[in-house]
Amino acid sequence: MKKTQPVIIQLTNTERRALSDALSWLHYSSTAPHAPFVHAARSAVASAVSARTRHVLEEERNGVRPRGVIVIENTPFDQSVERGPLDPEGAESQKPNSLSEGLIVGFTAQLGDPYAVYQEGRGLVSNVSPSRAHLERLTGLGSRLALGLHIEHAAARTLPGDRAPDGLGLTGVSKEPVAAPATVVSDGRLALAAVGARTAALLRQRRFEAMFPERWRGQAEAALPVRTALVTGEPESPSFVGAFYGDMLEPRGAVARRAREAFLSALEEAAVEVVIEPGVVVLLDNHFIFHGRAPFEPQFDDEGRPYRWLQRVLFTSSLRRFGRWARVSDRIVRACA
Repeated sequence: MKKTQPVIIQLTNTERRALSDALSWLHYSSTAPHAPFVHAARSAVASAVSARTRHVLEEERNGVRPRGVIVIENTPFDQSVERGPLDPEGAESQKPNSLSEGLIVGFTAQLGDPYAVYQEGRGLVSNVSPSRAHLERLTGLGSRLALGLHIEHAAARTLPGDRAPDGLGLTGVSKEPVAAPATVVSDGRLALAAVGARTAALLRQRRFEAMFPERWRGQAEAALPVRTALVTGEPESPSFVGAFYGDMLEPRGAVARRAREAFLSALEEAAVEVVIEPGVVVLLDNHFIFHGRAPFEPQFDDEGRPYRWLQRVLFTSSLRRFGRWARVSDRIVRACA
């Protein structure tokens, strides 16, 4: 069976220095209006990278031979940052500059409109780092439990207009002192082709119940499962509604269970590992690329700050897709509110 094949962009040292210079003057605030920062970061990245790099990103955005996983290496990062925040969901800043925020916002803005969900953080850029209070939780803040392969906000794909992200970007800010846990990525299109026509047809039937993310469930609209197919969209451009951990996707009946297990097995066979650490940006298509993380035991300093710190930004083709969801700011929505 074919393996998922990320596109690797190795920036030249000239590009890395140009990016560092272009982003150095930007100041990110989790509370200020985000549109000016997005515009500035988008322009800075576009002006600093080569025509070759821009061409790859433009092809991905326009759907020309979409590969779904782009790994950008040799990006600038601040070597003085060695710890993550005490409160990953808060507005706390622990860095002397906004280089990582400019980097992740600028690259995701090449592919769509960056945004965030209020339940998962207070700013446009979400902090994905372990928290001692959440080690056993099935969210990006946990670590001791495996976060199985999933589409980000999968159940939101069933809402009017499709309110799941079109994609997401991740970058490393600081890393574990010994070994960084890998992010697993898998192309759902390969898995769907591998299970055969009969199982694929079952996956397109509304035989499954999907739950919304754990941190959304305080909203009444997100407390109950939604009936859905696991595969949606046209045959040539499928989208997926799947999260293979906890109670996130339950089959209705034995036939659906066997189809789910066959698809998950194929998904795992197609998976590859990507290590996201400082100097690396990863861009994922959230329609057909599943991602996950193996369990690990995080390290903390004496103040309780984690060493591992990633940052994440979601992106969409249009902010209008979120309909009447409450806006906390110009680019932050309160899901299901």
